[in-house]
Amino acid sequence: MPVVAAILAGRCRIRVSVEDRMPMPEIDRAMAAWGGWTAGVLPWREAGAALVAVLLLVVFVLIWNMQLRRRVAQATRELSEQNRLLAAAQQGLANIVESLPDATFAIDSDRRVIAWNSAIEAMTGVPKERILGKGEGAYAVAFYGEARPILIDHAFAPELEIGPPYSRVQREGASVSAEVYAARVHGGKGGHLWCKATVLRDASGRVIGAIESVRDIGEIKRAEGRLREVTRLLRGVVQASPLPIVSLDREKNVRMWNPAAERLFGYREDEVIGAQYPLMTEEERPAADRHFEALWRGEERQEYRGRRRCRDGRLIDVRIRTALLRDEGGGEPLGVLIILEDIAQELRAEAQREQMNRLALTGQLAAGVAHEIRNPLHAILQFLELLRPRLPDAKSREWSEMMEEGLRRIERLSARLMRLGQGSEAQRAPCDLARLVAEAVELVGSRARKEGISIDVRLQPDLPLLNGYGDRLTEALLNLLLNALDACDKGDRIEVEASGAGDEIRISVMDTGPGVPAELRERIFEPFFTTKAIGKGAGLGLALVRRTAMDHGGTVELAPATGRGARFVLRLPVTGAGGGAMNVGTGARSS
Repeated sequence: MPVVAAILAGRCRIRVSVEDRMPMPEIDRAMAAWGGWTAGVLPWREAGAALVAVLLLVVFVLIWNMQLRRRVAQATRELSEQNRLLAAAQQGLANIVESLPDATFAIDSDRRVIAWNSAIEAMTGVPKERILGKGEGAYAVAFYGEARPILIDHAFAPELEIGPPYSRVQREGASVSAEVYAARVHGGKGGHLWCKATVLRDASGRVIGAIESVRDIGEIKRAEGRLREVTRLLRGVVQASPLPIVSLDREKNVRMWNPAAERLFGYREDEVIGAQYPLMTEEERPAADRHFEALWRGEERQEYRGRRRCRDGRLIDVRIRTALLRDEGGGEPLGVLIILEDIAQELRAEAQREQMNRLALTGQLAAGVAHEIRNPLHAILQFLELLRPRLPDAKSREWSEMMEEGLRRIERLSARLMRLGQGSEAQRAPCDLARLVAEAVELVGSRARKEGISIDVRLQPDLPLLNGYGDRLTEALLNLLLNALDACDKGDRIEVEASGAGDEIRISVMDTGPGVPAELRERIFEPFFTTKAIGKGAGLGLALVRRTAMDHGGTVELAPATGRGARFVLRLPVTGAGGGAMNVGTGARSS
């Protein structure tokens, strides 16, 4: 074979010579024309060898041609099998794509459409017969009316950034998903679509195509829009609520904190969002934890009272309403909603009502006792008046005067007891508070001067007139002043202030005495409660002040004093049963 190859390549020259040369012009010319052969007169023996070589060459060519044909036939069969397998794979892919509920299509590595299911036909209006096998962005035209790169094209190039019109782009391995608005779908009505594209690879990992699924999320978008609207509305309601509203997650971290909560507790929203619920006291925490866990176990709503700590350390009484927040389907718990309500004023009103009821009951009992005392008391006083001229000596007359003083004291006490039991049936009349204050101060003035106690009076000019019970108001002011005098020593000071603010008049009586101990502050308005020595007071003065305040629709309280001493504040509404308010000096009623 190497010889034959050399001959075919023209690298071998054959010289034929014989002893008995025979002229062969045709052979010489033919051999000379054969790529580099040197023709000449050959002996017959050497000519036979050349003929054998030629025959071998012919045989080789025939064999090589047969092998080539077999190889071509084998390659043709393999290519046909590959084409058959490829067609089967594409048909299998098309069948899978066709069975998918989402609009789905696939392209090969040359960007030609190889699958286009019925769902995408319905969405785009393009039948598969018109698009299968087409490339050059024909699939993009079906969605957007123009050939342009779409999500499936980006799947081939993961390094490229995906921008508008796509939004919410997410990559995960060989897949990429995004949202987009397509104007051509649904017969030109357009729609919001969620798309996901993934490259397809063969067994060796070579990219052979890509597939994209498209889902209409228009209803979801509309639901999201409605949800955003409802969320904005609810947030507006929560933000505008006068009640503090807070929400917590499972770990008791704050998720919502409205302005009312900020105003009541002092914590800003940006301080507490994501942080632990800051309002709990150590005493309240166990009970609050039990309520919290009960909610997560299924109790839908709870209402209870408690105390919560403000940022400045104050403790306030609140009513607490809680509810479990669940997801839209009403299943998985999301958190706890807490609505808090400051009930300090409500508790004060309840305490006032309870005390008023006790005061009314005590007053009724006291009035009954006083009534029973007054008749025999008057008789004793009358007999004492009759006996006094008959007494033989000065000592006896002195004793009679002491007896009369004691009886008169009992008479005054019984009168106060009867007033304690009286309601507010008397007729109201316009009262000049400035005059009433001046009268009360004048009544205690001599005692104050005698004991070395100064009384300072500051009255706002033009205090409005008040529809009320003048005598009872004077008595209430007198009781406050006497209470202050009893608490003061020589050199102490009493300040009386009266001012109008809005629809009420405030009268303040403050002394620089020792003040009221904290443990007694809740009891000082109770009837017959006193800290004075026996014989120094019956414990009715402040109870009468409270009864008078209530009968006028007002309040009296022991307010914090600036420094040493005690400060009582009487608040009275300027309008009463008579309606309206009157200006001092003009007597004119204003509406």
